[in-house]
Order: sequence, then structure tokens, then C-alpha cells
Amino acid sequence: MSETTKSAPAADAAAQAPTLTQKILRWVTIAAGIILGLIGLLKIYNAFVPQMPACADTSVADVIRDIFKQKDIALTKLSDLKLDNETSSERNCLAHIETASETGTISYRITMQGKEFQVLIAKVDAKPL
Repeated sequence: MSETTKSAPAADAAAQAPTLTQKILRWVTIAAGIILGLIGLLKIYNAFVPQMPACADTSVADVIRDIFKQKDIALTKLSDLKLDNETSSERNCLAHIETASETGTISYRITMQGKEFQVLIAKVDAKPL
């Protein structure tokens, strides 16, 4: 009886060692998976933990317009919404407003009340046009 040894074909050896392109593709896939996972975790976190909106957020601008509308004052322009100062519990902001007869600056405060934010207009400095 003769004994023969089989050697692995050269193709098997080449298949076991990944090429540089395969290594790069693997690391890019891993990095993309980690980034997408972190984005998903951040979205889940934001869904359960409410965040205070920025001074220039459209929802804040809508609330300011509604406040003036309730007072029967039609704003023709609301612009330059910006942060004045901030603490952990509130944001103090400034904005430029215009009506048909006046122009001015308002100071307003954004706070969180439970899961909802609240806007309080603290000061209105208006001048006739």
C-alpha cells in the first residue's frame, strides 16, 4: 500500500489570505455600522429625553408668532433669533420684530416644563417706524 500526501491547492491558500481591498472594505463596513448604531442610539435617547430647542428653532418662532397673534398684534417680520445667555434650565434669547407700525427687539426665555418647552417673552423694546 502506498501512502500519498495531498497538498492544499494554491487557490485555497490565496482564498484564506484576504486582499488589501477586502481588508479595507471590512473596516469601512465596521465603521459604518458603528456610526449608524450611534446615530440610532442618539435618536432613541432624544425620543425619551426631551431637549430644549434652540433660540432660532422654527417651533420657537411659531410660538412667538402665536403669542403676538393672541394679543392681536400681527408680526410682519421675525428675524435674528439668537442666544443671549444660557443655563442648564433655560435659554435667554433675543429677536428682531416688526409690525405694520413698529420695529423693535424682544427678549424671550425658553424653559422645559416636563416634556414640553415653554416660551416667555420677558421684554419688548419697540419704536415707531
